[in-house]
Amino acid sequence: MKLFIATFSIFLLLIAAIEKNVCAEKTLTLDECIKIALERSYSIKYLNHSIERQEERVKATRSGLKSNAHINFYLPSYNLESEEVFDSEEDIFKFVNTRKNQLLSNLRINQPIPTNGNLSFNYEFFYETRLENVKNYSNNCF
Repeated sequence: MKLFIATFSIFLLLIAAIEKNVCAEKTLTLDECIKIALERSYSIKYLNHSIERQEERVKATRSGLKSNAHINFYLPSYNLESEEVFDSEEDIFKFVNTRKNQLLSNLRINQPIPTNGNLSFNYEFFYETRLENVKNYSNNCF
């Protein structure tokens, strides 16, 4: 019987403790109410994520306005062409060989403009030699 009374009294104390915590009232200040609303509101969480997303878009747009450069080097090429030509003095056909060495490179420097434009500096270099020691150069800057 003593065991039953001890168990029953512990049970009553637990119920009283739980009821006291459940029924406890607390008066909140306006600042505490605002803080709880800002922490738990799904609308506020959505708006905070939207602000973060827009900040990242601004960073991406700013990085897109940085200058960039591209340079291309085309490997030197060697070309051998044979062409059949009629020699009227000897009255026969002869083969004439033409050899070409070529080199080409391009440089482009771009500066994007905030008004959705692009300012660029372009430079092209071309070099060619032929069998007869004919050399061609070409420099283009625009």
